[in-house]
Amino acid sequence: VQLGAGVTISAGVSIAGHATIQAGANLGMNVTVHQRRVVGALAMIGMGAAVTHDIPPFAKAFGVPVRLRGVNDVGMSRAGICVQTIAVVAEAYAAGQLDLTASDVPDVSDEFAWWAAVPDRRPVPVEFSG
Repeated sequence: VQLGAGVTISAGVSIAGHATIQAGANLGMNVTVHQRRVVGALAMIGMGAAVTHDIPPFAKAFGVPVRLRGVNDVGMSRAGICVQTIAVVAEAYAAGQLDLTASDVPDVSDEFAWWAAVPDRRPVPVEFSG
């Protein structure tokens, strides 16, 4: 398992082998991360979720089965990401677009370049709630 800097892992979290959790991600109580899955930077996974798909950067995902339900706007704001970038990511995710480019969001382009390069990626289904 690879854990990035500042990852929060709550009580009862299980992470299987070869998983990658990027910097600043937050895994709620009793989250289970399946082997070879990835969780992007500053993503927030709600308690009890079974992560069987890859979670993009800045996502808010929860439920069983886990679904992308929005953006982690609080985490992004606390990390100093501007409101315009948060809005662009929220709009893209609401439209089901998980692959943003440097021209879409230049101040967080490194995270999306990492996401685009994930081998054998299985993106989480989107059920955006606004």
